[in-house]
Order: sequence, then C-alpha cells, then structure tokens
Amino acid sequence: MVSGHKFIRGYMRDLIDEQVKHLSAGEYEDYRTFLRRIEEQEKKNKDKKKNK
Repeated sequence: MVSGHKFIRGYMRDLIDEQVKHLSAGEYEDYRTFLRRIEEQEKKNKDKKKNK
C-alpha cells in the first residue's frame, strides 16, 4: 500500500510541477491538499508500524 502511495505522490508532484502554470488557484490547492493527505496517511502508517 505504501509503495502505491509513493507512486501516486510522485505522480501528483510531477503533475503539479508540469501543470502549475495552467492550474487555477483552486485546482492547485486541491492537488496540494490531496498530497498532504497521502503524506499524513503514510506518516500514520509508519507510526503504527513503529509502535508495534
């Protein structure tokens, strides 16, 4: 699952970097929010594994 998250996160970052000039402020914020949620989920999963 985490490797899937990493792939999606990398893809979304590349998409944002490539399309930043074409995105509206709202679209940009939506993409950034999506990335933050993925990163938060990864951190929670990592912390869960660490606490086991």
